[in-house]
Order: sequence, then structure tokens, then C-alpha cells
Amino acid sequence: MVNKGLTLRISPVAMILCFSLIGCGSFSRVQSAGPIEESPDSQFKEKEDLHVKGHILSESDETYGYDSDGDALWIYRVIRQSPLNTALSPDDRTLFLLRATTADEDGKVLVLDRASYKVTHTIPVGRVPINLALTADGNEVYVANHLSDTVSVIDAATLRVIKTIPVGRHPIRIAIAPSGQYAYVSNHGSDEVSILNLSTKQVDGVIPVGHWPCRAVFDPQGRYAYIAQHGGKEMAVIETATSRVIKQVEVGKSPMGLAISPDGRKVYVANEGSDTVSIVDAAGFEVVKTLSVDAGPVEVRFSPDGNTAYVIHARSGGLSVIDVKEERVMTTLPVGRFPGSMTLTADGRLLYIAHEGPVDITVVDTELRRVVQQYAKIPL
Repeated sequence: MVNKGLTLRISPVAMILCFSLIGCGSFSRVQSAGPIEESPDSQFKEKEDLHVKGHILSESDETYGYDSDGDALWIYRVIRQSPLNTALSPDDRTLFLLRATTADEDGKVLVLDRASYKVTHTIPVGRVPINLALTADGNEVYVANHLSDTVSVIDAATLRVIKTIPVGRHPIRIAIAPSGQYAYVSNHGSDEVSILNLSTKQVDGVIPVGHWPCRAVFDPQGRYAYIAQHGGKEMAVIETATSRVIKQVEVGKSPMGLAISPDGRKVYVANEGSDTVSIVDAAGFEVVKTLSVDAGPVEVRFSPDGNTAYVIHARSGGLSVIDVKEERVMTTLPVGRFPGSMTLTADGRLLYIAHEGPVDITVVDTELRRVVQQYAKIPL
């Protein structure tokens, strides 16, 4: 629950970059490859309206507020035009970023050319676009609009919205099935998953799941889908053939992110509330090991070869590198304040991390295991 006495902190440097670079068409490159820290001296009081893009910074580092109907509402960490999610096209040439300004205005998808780091297109979508997913062939982009209760469908060739699909309350994540025929949309506010038919661009049905469903992933064969339930301690297992939950696996507190290994044998679950990663055996649907990690793990990604898992930490600003075979954390790198999402190049060499802090994008060389570049303020 939101406390009225809390304050929001933001760096004066971030504000300067925000205004000075409006109208430019490319990233502003941060000279230092090291993470940039926010100043604790500048404070902005929390606004009464929870539909404002600002994350509450407190000792408990709350992630959610509540809307007028009492439903959980995602609250962003910094009142700034931060990228909310990022993804690469299948050919690695294009980087897609989501942007929101206020809850009353449409958000945008920024299309960037990776070779030049220039914004080539800006696509209006719904209010607070929070997650996007690309089809395997890269022909379409699906965007979850958190406060519009819709999914925008973008034609990747024309870079235009071709369909807007109503879903459940506060959609927060989208997962496209391996077959490419349908997608699951996690509706954070209505505790359900919408089954989205990608051919008809309509919702074919809904699956009730646990409290505050978040990240969803499919196994490689598409037989099962796994849903992190941030409002509890469980991960739901959905049998896709019957569209029903067949098991609730107890993991850690407030699971938020998860990923399945390329061979489909293990599911890694990032438990934001307990600072752990649960390793789940996909054959028996049970936790076989729990790893202690840095503060606030929110997302997991596997390397293409499945040998390494990467975990970003919203509270510590770190990136954990996990040896999958030995099931241990090899190192944790500082990458900057409030990392929120990440995407890997097809060869697994570069990791792009989107932040909700003074830096927009951090690029990590996974072989060198170090930050090689950071970029501030990608203008709208």
C-alpha cells in the first residue's frame, strides 16, 4: 500500500538530459562505462494521483499502488520518460523500446537502428505500454498497454498499429507460444490470462490463475506455460491443451520474472520479495534448488546455449551471472540503478538492459562480463 509520506528521488543530471536532448534522434552516450548513481539530495514529493509514472522509493521499495477499484497498479520508479521494456528483432538490427509519459497520455514504441543508435520511428500505442513481444518471424509486435487494458498489434513492415485488442485489467506481460498461433497475456489486475488468437487478433478465452500474474513463458514444445504470481509465492503451471492450471508450485516470495532453459528442463524463477532464484524441474514441477542472489531480482534470461543465466536486480542495480550446470552464482556486476528488463542478441554476446533510472540502456559484453557502454535519454 502506498504511504503518503514517501518521497521520490531523481537525479538533477537525469532531468537535464531529459530536457536538453528532446528532439534529437539518437542515444546520448554516457562517457563512463561504469554505472551512474542518482543523487540523494534532490527529492520530489509523491503525487496524490497513483496514475503517475513514478516509483515509490522507500525502505521497503514498494512496487505497487492501487487504483480506484482496489486493483494492484504498477508504479514506476522514477518520474521520467524511462524505457519500460526492450526487445530485439530476430535479425538483431532493430531495438524496440517502450515509453510512457503520464497515465493520461498514450505511450510510444521507439524503433531504433542498432547500427546508428538513432530513433527511426515512433509509434503511438495505449496508456503505459509496459511489455512487448515479437513473433518468431519478426513480422508483428504485440504491446501490453497496462492502463488501457488493451494489446496493440504493430505490423513490423509498416510500423503501424493494425489492431487494438481489449483484454483483462492491467495487462502486464505477453508470451507468444512456440507455434506462433496464440499468445498468453497476463492480466495483473484481474488475476487471469487472456488467450490471444494471433490469426484472428481476438481473445479466445481466459484462464483464471493466482494473484497478480506476471511473467509467462512456454516450454519449447508449447505443452505447458509457466506464470509467475507476484502477489504470492507460487508459479502456476498451465496445460495448454486444456487451458487449465494443473499445479501451483511454491517458489519464493513475490515471484516476478522467470525463464525456461533452451532444453526445456529447468525453469528459473526470480523471487523479488525473497532475493532468491528458484530452480524448478520442469519434469516434476518442483523446486530442486534455491539460490540466494542480490536484492530485488526481477527478470531472468538464458544464454542461447543454455549454459548461463542472467538475473537483473531492481533494488541493488546488479546483474547476476549464474553457471547453469553448477547451479551457482559466478559473479554479480553493477549495471546501474533500477534495471527493469533485458534482451540478448541472437549470439548471446551482448546483453541490453533497460533501466528506470538516470541511464536508459546499459550494454553488457557477456564474454568479458563487463559493462561496455551506457546511454542516457532516448528522446520521444
